[in-house]
Amino acid sequence: MFAIATLDALVQVVAAVHGEVEVLMDGGIRRGTDVLKALALGAQAILLGRPILWGLAVGGSAGVERVLGLLRQELDLAMALSGCPCLADIDASLCQRLAAQTW
Repeated sequence: MFAIATLDALVQVVAAVHGEVEVLMDGGIRRGTDVLKALALGAQAILLGRPILWGLAVGGSAGVERVLGLLRQELDLAMALSGCPCLADIDASLCQRLAAQTW
């Protein structure tokens, strides 16, 4: 038995709240493309835990700034490659669920 993936839970939470509350996603964000997917699936904001701690452990406050800068650069590139010049252009059409593989 496995736990549900964060993005799968996000889709269910967004559907359950019917836009009545803001949905923030925390967990599983490691790259800018993860941010793009979370926003496309309905999160209004992304919370960061481990990447910030990794940056802090490696380089103190400069390490945190570097992590945030890298995530921003990756998000900017992912948006450009997706044809989204601004955050408001990100929507669910950017995500497509693939059929589950059976091994």
